[in-house]
Amino acid sequence: MAYGRTLPRPTLTLLAALALCSPVLAASAQTPGAPSEASVAALIFDLERIVASEESGGWLLEQAAQDAIHHDVMESVCRATQPVRARAVERLTERTVALGDPRALYERAGGQLTPQVQSALSAQRTLSALQRGAQVAPGECPFWVRANPEFRGLQSTRDRWIVNFDTGGTVTLRSTQGDWSIGAGGFGRLLGGYSFTHASLLAGLELGGGALVEPHTNPTAFAVNYIPALPVILRLHRDAWNLDLEGASVALFQASNHALSYGVRGGVTIGVSALRVRGILPWFGLGLATEYHFENAARPAALYLRGGLRVGGVWDP
Repeated sequence: MAYGRTLPRPTLTLLAALALCSPVLAASAQTPGAPSEASVAALIFDLERIVASEESGGWLLEQAAQDAIHHDVMESVCRATQPVRARAVERLTERTVALGDPRALYERAGGQLTPQVQSALSAQRTLSALQRGAQVAPGECPFWVRANPEFRGLQSTRDRWIVNFDTGGTVTLRSTQGDWSIGAGGFGRLLGGYSFTHASLLAGLELGGGALVEPHTNPTAFAVNYIPALPVILRLHRDAWNLDLEGASVALFQASNHALSYGVRGGVTIGVSALRVRGILPWFGLGLATEYHFENAARPAALYLRGGLRVGGVWDP
């Protein structure tokens, strides 16, 4: 083409259209690579849970503590894409700046580890753990662990179908026909359902049982009870803590009397989750419940008060 030659009008029109459209085309080209905000939140939550778990055992030497949590950190970092890691670093950097320098806050508080200082320390530790993980991820992440653009997190059950199993021992008080008796037993159950961001809805099967002292017996006699149930649970999540609100339809039969009695249960359990172990999020807690069994031809009406420790786990298929 000779210098100074004018381009044909159709060519100029096409070039102008491409120039106008280029920002739109560039933006559309970047959209598929944009990090999922849900994945960013899930990665940050994982890192916060890991740091909080180490802090609960006493965080003293910075490098030693970071080394101790590095394996768990990489379990999550390796499963998040690079854009998700980068956005999470940005978010945690903003949070760290907003909370302030923990050393300066400590001096300002007269050498006291105030809640403000603790929050700034936790944010700084979380950011450091993620920065280290993101930096070494290309060389450390195993080839068989693939980053997932829709990473949902390992240290929570949010936004997925889950299976819960738990068991525990119970102490029982029973009131029937004006008499109280005491006993003990245990139970096991299997529940399934869906976990949302801050709550889970679960339902399933339970089988429990135990022995109760029969009042006014000499020598002391025991009634062996078997209690199948159909529980429904609303589980509320906050960090590592869970609050279970339970309702259940229950039945009862005895070793000496196989006729069924029926009743209802209401209960509450406060639990705390540990870090994931081989695909399972373990948890333990304390549960309290009350049951009312209706009178029928088999046995009189009875009120039961139950309480005890529980251990369990959550698995997401």
